[in-house]
Amino acid sequence: MSKNSAKSIYFVTSLNAGGAERVLCSYIENAAERLQVQAVICLVWTSDRRLKDRLQRVCPIIELAGDPERGFGRQVWRALSVCWRERAAMFHGWMYHGCVLATMFWWLTASGNAMFWAIHSSGIVAGERRLLHSAELLVLGAICRVTGAKVLYCGEDSRKVHLGKWHWPTRNAEVLTNGIDITKFVPSDRIKAEVRREFGIPERSLILGYVGRWHPDKDVGALCRALTILGADIPDLVVIFCGKGLELQNRDFADAVAAASKSLRCISLGEVSDTSQMIPAFDFLCLCSRREAFPLVLCEALSCGVPCVTTDVGDCRSIINGFGRIVQPGDFRQLAQAIVEYAGILRRGSAIDTRMATREWAEKAFDEKIVTQRYLSVLEV
Repeated sequence: MSKNSAKSIYFVTSLNAGGAERVLCSYIENAAERLQVQAVICLVWTSDRRLKDRLQRVCPIIELAGDPERGFGRQVWRALSVCWRERAAMFHGWMYHGCVLATMFWWLTASGNAMFWAIHSSGIVAGERRLLHSAELLVLGAICRVTGAKVLYCGEDSRKVHLGKWHWPTRNAEVLTNGIDITKFVPSDRIKAEVRREFGIPERSLILGYVGRWHPDKDVGALCRALTILGADIPDLVVIFCGKGLELQNRDFADAVAAASKSLRCISLGEVSDTSQMIPAFDFLCLCSRREAFPLVLCEALSCGVPCVTTDVGDCRSIINGFGRIVQPGDFRQLAQAIVEYAGILRRGSAIDTRMATREWAEKAFDEKIVTQRYLSVLEV
């Protein structure tokens, strides 16, 4: 292995604190010496400092478009200079637009280095842009075949969809599931007590948590409709909503949750800066998405000893591994039934045993330290 063989440059759409971006950050932080990251090149600038502040301790960050202090042309030249000067052995594209960006710089610099694409999407297309999105995925598959990029899928379902529906190459295709910081997301009686005290929630009440954002793919409306019809079955259920757009100032969300609030207590917190200080307070968590790949929130909940009721999308079924309930996406009646059934199980069973079992599963399956070692093995560094 030459002295440059482990040098890496990463390309990503932006450094907003989404799930895929958080995984990227953890890889770079946990394997900084082995990866020798020379730069993270972002397609667009973001004002969100959470991940940028962490990564800037490890490597430079170059944001091409929208940087308020540097022009686009200057930033592109800076990025090209880094690629030419460092002669990195590996270019890493992160998510679709990051993969396109990595490929463009790969061609422009004619470096002949290894290229890796990290795919953190389900590959399922929907909505008004579905025809355009379908064409984009077909083109990306063709580019992947021409360049010989090694593709790392975040889940088995994502791999199957891209290979089967969009005809991406089967050669150089790997599944590398996401990991989380299991030392941060831990069961906590202290957090349980503090959250109940802060919001005046009685000990006899069960807390159902939702952590996500207001977006059509997340289908929070289905959960709200489910809550509306189950209120009579679990009148003392308390539901806590956490996430961007999940505040009553968002009129669409406020309208969706209004009916449920007539029979149940719903607490809308909006975006929570540190969900590790909230999730342990939940008795169970709900994910009601229509599309997911490998959602970190399920891993985080299980790591906190919190079982989950989730839709059967992406790798959700394998993630919860029996610690909860699976329902079909978009079926709010089935979702309501599953919540009622699992609430009954929680009342009858031992909460301590449930927390211990879910925590043990998370330690085996989602520890980011173990996942990082798998990542390095795939990269052969």
